[in-house]
Amino acid sequence: MDKVIEENDKVIEEIIPKDIPKQIAACFDSYDLCEDLSSQSSLKEEEQETLDRNIKHIQLMYSKDWFKDALSNEESEKLKKYI
Repeated sequence: MDKVIEENDKVIEEIIPKDIPKQIAACFDSYDLCEDLSSQSSLKEEEQETLDRNIKHIQLMYSKDWFKDALSNEESEKLKKYI
């Protein structure tokens, strides 16, 4: 689980190393959902919102150095599709 610490109005995030694989797996759950929804010819409003929310999740996670550093090259390349 992430531990968030506020310091001088700046949020600093600490990640527990044993949780990194869980964070990566959760991000790839979003990736798989995005792949599924993106393959459909049209989306209902709720599906589009789900797609948008999961793309934002991928982008947020990919913006974290600790997350990118833990990815394999193949994983990183897959996620770049939604960056």
